[in-house]
Amino acid sequence: MTHSFKIPVIVFLLISSTLSLTSCKKKPTPPVVTTANVSGITLTTATTGGNVTGDGGAEVTARGVCWNALANPTVANNKTSDGAGIGPFTSNLTQLTPGANYYVRAYATNSEGTAYGNQLSFTSNQIKDYNMIDVHNETNWDYWVIGKEGESFLIKLQDSIPSIIFFKPLPNKDGYPIFLDNHGLPSKAMIEDHIFLFGNFRKSLIDIAVVLPDGEIKVYRDIKTDYDLTIGLSKTQNNLQSLSSILKLASGIVGTVSCGVGLAAAIPTGGLSLTLAALGCGVGIVGLAADLFPESKVAKWTGFSSSEIGSVLDIVGCAEGNVVDCGLGITSAALTVTTNAVDDSEKRKDQIDVATGQLKTNLIVSTSQVTEFSDNSATLGGKVTPEGVALVTERGVFYGTSQNPESTGTKLQIGSGIGSFSINFIGLYPKTLYYVRAYAINSLGIAYGQTVSFTTLGTPTIPTATTTPISSITQTTANSGGNVTSSGGSDVIVRGVCWSTLQNPTTANSHTFDGTGTGTFTSSLTNLTANTTYYVKAYATNSAGTAYGSQVSFTTLPTSNTILNESFESYASGSFPNSWVADGNGTTISENYIDNSISYSGSKSLRLFGTVGGCWAAIAYHTLDVTPAFDIELAIRNGNEILSGCNPNRALVGLREGTTWTNPSRTFINFDNDGKIYGGGGIELGPYSNNTWYLVRIKYEIISTAEIKLSYWINNNYLGDESLSAISDENLLNNLEISVLEGSAWFDDIKILK
Repeated sequence: MTHSFKIPVIVFLLISSTLSLTSCKKKPTPPVVTTANVSGITLTTATTGGNVTGDGGAEVTARGVCWNALANPTVANNKTSDGAGIGPFTSNLTQLTPGANYYVRAYATNSEGTAYGNQLSFTSNQIKDYNMIDVHNETNWDYWVIGKEGESFLIKLQDSIPSIIFFKPLPNKDGYPIFLDNHGLPSKAMIEDHIFLFGNFRKSLIDIAVVLPDGEIKVYRDIKTDYDLTIGLSKTQNNLQSLSSILKLASGIVGTVSCGVGLAAAIPTGGLSLTLAALGCGVGIVGLAADLFPESKVAKWTGFSSSEIGSVLDIVGCAEGNVVDCGLGITSAALTVTTNAVDDSEKRKDQIDVATGQLKTNLIVSTSQVTEFSDNSATLGGKVTPEGVALVTERGVFYGTSQNPESTGTKLQIGSGIGSFSINFIGLYPKTLYYVRAYAINSLGIAYGQTVSFTTLGTPTIPTATTTPISSITQTTANSGGNVTSSGGSDVIVRGVCWSTLQNPTTANSHTFDGTGTGTFTSSLTNLTANTTYYVKAYATNSAGTAYGSQVSFTTLPTSNTILNESFESYASGSFPNSWVADGNGTTISENYIDNSISYSGSKSLRLFGTVGGCWAAIAYHTLDVTPAFDIELAIRNGNEILSGCNPNRALVGLREGTTWTNPSRTFINFDNDGKIYGGGGIELGPYSNNTWYLVRIKYEIISTAEIKLSYWINNNYLGDESLSAISDENLLNNLEISVLEGSAWFDDIKILK
């Protein structure tokens, strides 16, 4: 039979034969997606995307990219959501760590699952010149501490926007920030991908740091403001320039980007203008702009060329009250500042927590001692005393069984406002040590009281335990375990599992001893009898008694005679084993052979290869000299080719009548292209990974002339069974069949057990 003759015959028979292992499935498949190159990389962001080129026959309901610091990211990691359907899309990655390596893949999801594009990697820009000292992650903030030669910067990241606080020297951190916006964040301005950060205000001087797009930090120290907050007047009105005139964007961000924007918010009672002119630091900023930006942009913003900047820095002869004549476009009206604003700013300096860079809450919170409690309830509370004027929007207590209830415990909100508060809380465990800490929240943050503790009263109850499902089942052993989720108010002195051939086992039956206390544990069941059903329960004992988890059951493997034991070790490498019959593409020896480079055990295995992109499976048969019931056990490893043929599935195991693929057959197990393993009747047995060995066991029983039963184990874990209708030729299925519908797969340690 020539190759040109096989193709049409195969296509016809694949359509007409529903019993053939190589029959064509018409169900949808996961989408096809590719990953776009990563671009626009900054300290904390990057741009990528993808292209959904095929929907797999089902609507694409979600798409985007996922990324992680580890290879092969999935939608369980960081991800974007970028619409639905096929076609290209763009994704923005945010909240990256500077100088970190990331892996990224596009994804697309339809009713058949989630597909991933090719994996790419990139490294976010590193903060240059300064060394990363520490990175601290919180719920809403990331803190980066960088330093060099005894200096340090504390950089905060919120919503992907860095803000900086300049401290010097590093050991003492004796600088302090005062430029804060209404949310307590250090003042910042985004100007053409440069991040301007203002801090360390010292009367007439400030420090300005600029984070460039490539991660380099430039620091401009002691920028002269020409404004002395101690007297509330400008010392010179001639060295002024509005930042909105000097550094404004073409998009029109005028008045929102300014040296004084943070200070203005930090002085709510003052009339400080939202321009750099209010600080009077225009001269220094002109020079800063000339240093950072192209001459054409500086000239556009300021009206000066770079050669003229120097003369601007030396302007001293402008008329009082009118600096328009100096070409700076500002009048003295921009300098309106009140004494109240100055005083308020000085007070705000002392309200900033240098360690965190945030405004202090100015709240005094105390936690009430717990004096009224029972076996399951207690009166919890505290008191809020204000020093400032910010409204207390929430107050209450955290409670839990650890010494840091605010971190690991449960929050109970008890109203708002100042004063004393309490609640009689019900739902505690008897004779349990609890920790309590009061809290209060205002617009500036959260404040805590001291931590207090108490122990509930009452007689302990029995523990609470759950039973772990059975795994690793053999003829004489199995694994289980449990989880003691509550001690019942008394120490758990022993725990484990108990089992019996009768239901509802107790510790009077066989049992293990697996430690003490709460938490998870693992148990090994031994000295079991083959082909026997057992019932298992976890147990835990304290002074109140013994508690049991839910009951689970399993059946040990039967004692078997080995009818076939094929390890492929006796065949020459590169040959096809002569005790097996090849069919389909299996007759192509260059693609189907004994492989001495990959094996489950020993040194060899059988490689089969179905034509990729076609309809020509590779099949191998071995005669069965046994009647049901019997077990088939074998190791299977699938390749990682991208499948695209008429039946894009991988390894398959079953029975065949005779040694021709057009004859009646019975499928036992199928490794589908959707990444899942299916039983012969379609039961889903779980996911699989390419290039990974799986030990598969199938028990085949003929129940009657009309019914058969298949039971499944993967890696010694029992996964269930299914009853199927028998076919008319069920008793004529006399050959074991292993095949690969498309791509490569390896088979090893094949056994028939009776």
